[in-house]
Amino acid sequence: MTIGPTFFTASIYLCLSRIIVVFGEDLARFKPRTYTISFIVSDIISLILQATGGAKASGAVTYDTKQTGIHVMVAGLALQVVSLVVFMILCADFVYSVHKSPELKDPLLQKLRSSRKFIAFLWCTYLFLIYIFSI
Repeated sequence: MTIGPTFFTASIYLCLSRIIVVFGEDLARFKPRTYTISFIVSDIISLILQATGGAKASGAVTYDTKQTGIHVMVAGLALQVVSLVVFMILCADFVYSVHKSPELKDPLLQKLRSSRKFIAFLWCTYLFLIYIFSI
């Protein structure tokens, strides 16, 4: 149940990096690649914690060992949620920068940004991110 959303969030991280390129890299706090790598690494660490905790809890012979495994697994889930919240905050910050400084938008990609398909893509990405967060 925790592995599936991780792959979907990775696709959203990649989408954000492309969205940043379309609007203009000067509007983002970090380079597009930094967003993608940072959050994918965070998800990998959270999956490792969850798997380690789950393995420890399922193979435990004592109550204390089982509780330790559960705590490690919960820490992995917490890391995943925290990283998604930080990602959403950075996305909101990027949206604010785009609206605050429209003159920094890349003029060569104006036609793409104003197309219906791209606008639908932005809304679908937003809704998908909210859906994943609510799971």
